Amino acid sequence: MAGLPGWMLLISGLAIVAATVLTPTWMSLREVDWQRQVMREQIERLERQRERYAQFHAALVDDDPVLLERLAYTQLRYQPVEAMLMAEADALDASIAAYLAEPAQGVLPARPPTIDTRLVRLTTGPTRAPLLAAGLLCLVGGLWMGGAGRRGGVSPA
Repeated sequence: MAGLPGWMLLISGLAIVAATVLTPTWMSLREVDWQRQVMREQIERLERQRERYAQFHAALVDDDPVLLERLAYTQLRYQPVEAMLMAEADALDASIAAYLAEPAQGVLPARPPTIDTRLVRLTTGPTRAPLLAAGLLCLVGGLWMGGAGRRGGVSPA
């Protein structure tokens, strides 16, 4: 029973040091994970837009008559020929850039909510250094008190 305060100090010191060291890292990891999700969404969107540009380029190379009529209507302001339906002519009012641009579908992942607990405030704020010092002091005290009973060679009865 004599070594109990030493063990309690040692375990509490380990818990304080672990919380002080790991909490800021955990908060940074949450932010980086959110940024990774946003970048993945952006990459997927840019990939879809690249595919649209490749399709547009292939249609230009193949001299697609529908695309050439669209270009003539939007870029040169020529009136559509009789073969085109009026509904298609209304759809052609958009510019080529709008036709090629990938529409933003959905919203980006929401930023993770800010965790505002006492533990986070203590381990990330201005009290971090004193808390770390207190944890290290508990570790040293636990090691010192735990070894004090064994120095005499006789265990207390």
